[in-house]
Amino acid sequence: MLMICLINSSIPNLGVITLDFLKKEIKSNGTHNQWITKGIRISHKRKKELFILCRYSNDLNLKIYYKRYCSVLSKVILTAKNCIITRLFLIPRIK
Repeated sequence: MLMICLINSSIPNLGVITLDFLKKEIKSNGTHNQWITKGIRISHKRKKELFILCRYSNDLNLKIYYKRYCSVLSKVILTAKNCIITRLFLIPRIK
């Protein structure tokens, strides 16, 4: 519940207005994006930092490093996804 206090001398009887908003529950399926590990999150944050540095810099070595970093990160992400997919197929499902 959100409470908004209005102080207005032109409307004397209006002191407090309460607004009710509907709460929307979002349930996540635990099997989605299991491949995103802590290391991948940290690497992605570093990639964003490098992108900002490359945008405002004319350093050619930095841009080459950024391209190499992106290619390595994409290979790591692809490998992580493949590992999760193969692990899901190896787990026997009991029905």
